[in-house]
Amino acid sequence: AHSTGGLVCLRSARAGHTRFTRMVLAAPLMGLARKRPSPAMIQAGAALMTAFGLGELDLSRAHNHAIAENVFEDNPFTGDPERFARNAAIYKQLPQVSIGSPTFGWLHAACRAMAEATEPDFAPSIGIPTLVMIGMMDRVVSVGAAEMLAEELRAGALVILPGARHELMMERDAVREQFWAAFDAFVPGSG
Repeated sequence: AHSTGGLVCLRSARAGHTRFTRMVLAAPLMGLARKRPSPAMIQAGAALMTAFGLGELDLSRAHNHAIAENVFEDNPFTGDPERFARNAAIYKQLPQVSIGSPTFGWLHAACRAMAEATEPDFAPSIGIPTLVMIGMMDRVVSVGAAEMLAEELRAGALVILPGARHELMMERDAVREQFWAAFDAFVPGSG
């Protein structure tokens, strides 16, 4: 599971609602990479906007515009210019397939879920063997929070991919090879 999906899987595993025997989490959303404003300010702002009925407002259109306009330099998603260009072409031709910007309501819910996931008893309560993989250069989710998760899981392992950004499976071939090698070593019968 990737990013938000990783957090969803962890919460489901903790609640006992899973039917799988292993989890591979790619860049799980355990915390935001942003330092300013602080996570507490982000959470408070999202809660306030949601409370005032503005939860459906987009936080920013910068994500979609950056991809659609082929702004590869300094993008937080991938270090692979060809895959970035491919995605930009797809978004230009089919804008409806773009994920879109998060809303204040989404951010409010995500902040609450991340807060729950950092409670001291959260990670140790998950017994499913879990491989956490994250890019060393991820600027979307917190690398430190992913490291802490892997350390606290009862059956956790961590792979930090040097030079990788947030979208691990859309990275350069060398990064993807590392990702899939770790995946195949962790998931029996996949390699």
